[in-house]
Amino acid sequence: MGMIRKTLSVSTLGLVSFRSTKEQLQRAERARLGAERALERERAGRLAAETRISAAERRLERASDAAHHAALRLARAKAKRNADRTERVQHLLENVEPAGRRARAVAKQSARDARRNAKRTLRQAHDVAVSTKEAVSPPLERAVARAADAIDQLSS
Repeated sequence: MGMIRKTLSVSTLGLVSFRSTKEQLQRAERARLGAERALERERAGRLAAETRISAAERRLERASDAAHHAALRLARAKAKRNADRTERVQHLLENVEPAGRRARAVAKQSARDARRNAKRTLRQAHDVAVSTKEAVSPPLERAVARAADAIDQLSS
């Protein structure tokens, strides 16, 4: 059908149109239908993308809210832990100070008692040494004198 037209178009160097009006209308109709299908696919794709985007935004919002609540719980837990720790340290300090004073007083008293006992023990040791010296001296002097006499007798 279009063989004559095509030959004529080539022989007239394009003065006669290569395609007939009917053929051009068919091609335009096919192009329009293809464009409508592409437009429909694009609309469906856009709708699906918007649906996914809105779902992702909702998930993001829920996740942000959950993260915010978790951060608040963490802050409360840290504050409570710090308050508990502060309370325990305060309690320890309140209880340690009187115990420290009592320990200091006991240490002073123990030092006094130790000095007193050391002086008493030193006096007792001195008395024992003097009495031992007095008790041992006369017999020892007699033994030394006898030993000296025995040595003199042996040497003469």
